[in-house]
Amino acid sequence: MLVLTRKAQQTIRVGENVTITILRVKGQSVRVGIEAPRDVHVVRGELPPKDMVEVDLDADTLDTIEVTTTPAVSTKTVRQDRAAETPKGPQAGQNARTKSKPDRQAVPVSHRGLKSQVSARRVRAVMRLNGEPIDDLRRQTLGRSRWLVLGLMVALATVPSLTAHAESGDPTLLIFDTDIGNDIDDALALSVIHALENRDECRLLAVTITKDHPDCAAFVDLVNTFYGRGNIPVGVVRDGKTPKESRFVSETVAATDGGEPRYPHDLKSGEDAPEAVSLLRKVLAESPDDSVVMVVVGFSTNIARLLDSKPDEYSDLSGEELVRRKVRLLSIMAGTFGGDRIDHKEYNVHVDLPAAQKIYERWPTPIVASGWEIGMAIQYPSVSIEEDYNYVDHHPVAEAYTKYQKMPYDRATWDLTSVLYAVRPERGYFGLSEPGTIHVGEDALSKFEEDPQGKHRFVTVNDEQIARVLEALIQLASEPPKASN
Repeated sequence: MLVLTRKAQQTIRVGENVTITILRVKGQSVRVGIEAPRDVHVVRGELPPKDMVEVDLDADTLDTIEVTTTPAVSTKTVRQDRAAETPKGPQAGQNARTKSKPDRQAVPVSHRGLKSQVSARRVRAVMRLNGEPIDDLRRQTLGRSRWLVLGLMVALATVPSLTAHAESGDPTLLIFDTDIGNDIDDALALSVIHALENRDECRLLAVTITKDHPDCAAFVDLVNTFYGRGNIPVGVVRDGKTPKESRFVSETVAATDGGEPRYPHDLKSGEDAPEAVSLLRKVLAESPDDSVVMVVVGFSTNIARLLDSKPDEYSDLSGEELVRRKVRLLSIMAGTFGGDRIDHKEYNVHVDLPAAQKIYERWPTPIVASGWEIGMAIQYPSVSIEEDYNYVDHHPVAEAYTKYQKMPYDRATWDLTSVLYAVRPERGYFGLSEPGTIHVGEDALSKFEEDPQGKHRFVTVNDEQIARVLEALIQLASEPPKASN
């Protein structure tokens, strides 16, 4: 039996495939998560006081995950108790837990449509609240949402041609090109990237910005600094399409406490940052061949200019040749490819239409697009902003979120989906279209034409994947900075 200490945000790794996390300790209640990454089985649940969790790894295949509590309280019982018996007020949740005390039993979590053929292990999870730390197991700091009910999500089939690199175990080398400041989802997407880097799943090489306001670069730098990575280079567009100030960005950058900046950072203005294309050329030239994934979640301005760029001090190659040699995938949030609004003129496309057309006509490596309909189907919940970011007095992304619109509101996860696919293509979070070619017309509509030789695809989601993606994005976006940073 493995015993965890009663310490919030503690994670241990068991072998290669199983991760166990104490997600949150509040009073006497504890939230625990268990993940077997290869098959992406995830359990989330809240345990009543004096329960324990132990981990038993003794079987060859993972065909069941059980959570056993002492005394056990099923999630169904808790919900019924809260609805029928619990008075309103601060003690409501605690009263619901203490009123229901059935005999010890297991709460089984069944599989739903398992398609993965990867073998793993059978896991039985139980937590002990007062135990000795496990010194020989790797730990890392994590944050998790406490509002989720006990659930299990199962990986679907993957696409081998786009997942070979991810399965190798090497961190994805990432460039993030964003119009941060035009919407809040860019900031959440940047938080997701930092959480994935905490887990050694990616390495953020640079951030380039297509919104032409000086506070946007400062905001990116303060978010990077908050996560312990203030040395990540930031490049900015010149003569961009949207120079208007973003109040939620500027107010977050200007926030102070006692006369000192609330969020320290070195880059004070985009005027002090390098031009985006120059930075892109430098970073690509320094990267191994066929190694970089570019995530573009704003206008295509910077990457279109990159294609047109000439040889310079960083590389003797033209922009298009440099991209062909260094970039293995472009994960882009642009266009509309399904749903009831198929005629929707997606913002990232129509704001810089010539740039979008150029990318789909000339980009030399595979493109996977996440359409407007995907982010609309997966809404980031305001309750997560209210509850999951309060591990610090002030969180720059949560503060910016509350300034973007009047709370409470949920927001589409457009940009976050492109990040998640870029780093975890093998997890089955999304389906993929057949290969083909995307054309952007003068009407700013994106049309997809199937072609076995085509380099373009777009992502799809079903109801089960929507639940899994939302779960993953909440967990990642709200994860605290890594302690070592």
